[in-house]
Amino acid sequence: MHLEKNPQFRAATEVALYAHMGNELPTDGIFTALRERGVPTLFPRCRPEGDLAFVELIDWRALEPGRHGVFEPPAQKAARRLSGGAVVLVPGVGFDREGHRLGRGGGYYDRTFAESEPGSPFLIGLGYAFQVVVDLPYGPRDRVLDAIVSEEGMRCVGT
Repeated sequence: MHLEKNPQFRAATEVALYAHMGNELPTDGIFTALRERGVPTLFPRCRPEGDLAFVELIDWRALEPGRHGVFEPPAQKAARRLSGGAVVLVPGVGFDREGHRLGRGGGYYDRTFAESEPGSPFLIGLGYAFQVVVDLPYGPRDRVLDAIVSEEGMRCVGT
């Protein structure tokens, strides 16, 4: 898989990934591979403030329907801060070659990772090749991804 070719992914101290839904690129196989390697895995939970909290899980089956029908960690599980060596796999409806992402419109990832600064997690957009287009509309608050990975390859794009 092309994701394994990314040096930041290979060196990640932990990986935050999403539970795929609908036609999103499946992430359960990535979860299983990470768990087999002993890499801590975290899932996002939508917070009322409009951003994401991350919760470590060792069992995919612990996920439950949350806000907006997205599968997320149970409410009673404590969230924690991502480490400096974290990689975050980000879903999207579309991606452009410059690293802009079109999500489902909630802005949760953009608010959570508003700026790329030293110690910020490395953000990888994960999707199918047909979702990568020449350009997308974006605004000043949209966070540019560091890389995009599809079944056809990987593209490093961020700052």
